[in-house]
Amino acid sequence: MTTSVSNRKSSLPPLADGEFILGSARAMLANPIGFLTEQYLKHGSVFRIQAATQRLTVIAGAQANQFVTKEGTNHFRSWEVWHPQDTEFGAKSSMISLDGADHAQMRKIQKRAYARSAVDGRYNDILGIVQTEIDTWQPGQPVSVTAAMKRIVTEQLGQITTNTSPREHIPDLLKMVRTMLFVYVTKQYPKIMLLDPRYQRSKARIVNFVREMVQAHRDMPKGTRAPDLIDDLIQAQQDDPKFIPEADLLFAAMGPYIAGLDTAANALSFILYTLHQHPQVLEQVKTEVDTAFSKGDLTAESVRGMDVLHRVILETLRLYPIAPALTRTVSKTFKFDGYTIAEGTGVLIGTTVPHFLPEHYKNPHSFDIERFAAPRAEHRRPGVYVPFGVGSHTCLGAGMAEAIIMVSVAGIIRGAKLEADPKYKLKIISTPTPSPDDKFALKFLGKQ
Repeated sequence: MTTSVSNRKSSLPPLADGEFILGSARAMLANPIGFLTEQYLKHGSVFRIQAATQRLTVIAGAQANQFVTKEGTNHFRSWEVWHPQDTEFGAKSSMISLDGADHAQMRKIQKRAYARSAVDGRYNDILGIVQTEIDTWQPGQPVSVTAAMKRIVTEQLGQITTNTSPREHIPDLLKMVRTMLFVYVTKQYPKIMLLDPRYQRSKARIVNFVREMVQAHRDMPKGTRAPDLIDDLIQAQQDDPKFIPEADLLFAAMGPYIAGLDTAANALSFILYTLHQHPQVLEQVKTEVDTAFSKGDLTAESVRGMDVLHRVILETLRLYPIAPALTRTVSKTFKFDGYTIAEGTGVLIGTTVPHFLPEHYKNPHSFDIERFAAPRAEHRRPGVYVPFGVGSHTCLGAGMAEAIIMVSVAGIIRGAKLEADPKYKLKIISTPTPSPDDKFALKFLGKQ
């Protein structure tokens, strides 16, 4: 596939398979990345989907990812997809809705708080939160994995990025974030759902929680501790009040929860699933974790040295991507694989379609951590491994998320004996981020 082909059909791209009226909606809801991969294999790198009232042009494949990496800032914008969510909180913009220079500036402001280095030195805090969760589990009883991982990750994100515990607000955060994403991003809910009193109450409580958190940061004398996300936002507002008005600051302060609550937690759930489906790999990881802890407290070096665990995470994110695609609007007409895609067109970038193509990955639907080791290194080719998005909007917290996930998995494996239910068959649901369904549980046999 190539963006330079021009002497090809000038008609519309082919229409993906679908049902009368609903179009591709049912298939997209059931298995979005599976459907996109199937349509890519059938139609090529450009096709159209109609999902109920939504009409999008899809570009997919490794070369689509390369195109977005090189030319994305010239041809795509995020505003139409994400700005309605800003307005829900009275904000004029956010890092995820901005593009161009403004987006780059907002990323620069928040970069330190979301960097992997923000986790270095906080490993004991991460492990302590994991242990607090394990202490609530009862021997012989099943643990609802995804719910437990959300409790763990939400607390970790709060403490690391804002030095504040959000533990008591987790139910409200889940209700607020999911409703917003279902209404504004995936459009699975009608806007009338925003009038639901339960959503309104959750939103009000979270807004009040964030206001109090920001004020506590303003009241704290400088130099008390290392600056966190809220401190950086407050400083940026003082430097340029027009760029970050108060409503934008409050909405940015929610960023770790909106961006990370489902994503990192769901990734952890999938990792625990894959590990317990592959006992030999689990034993390798246990040995590696025990070796790391035998040397004392975890360090950045010892975490990075857990090679088997790292490859388990890479392979799990390949098989079960948390961000399977990106939705954008065309800001400048371009040609891709012989088709002209006009300004104003809604585009779905099937970023993780290459994860499931045999030309990139041997037996792509099989769990195989050796594909990430030399000499195979199947992911070391442009555009074929994209678990955290692509282009200028690539997840700012990818490094932080990976570190949190690695340390959390190590803590769980070291602290708890868990057993898989041999009768459980994985079912992936979108909430709206892909995750194992609520029936996924591991039996807690006791502490290690």
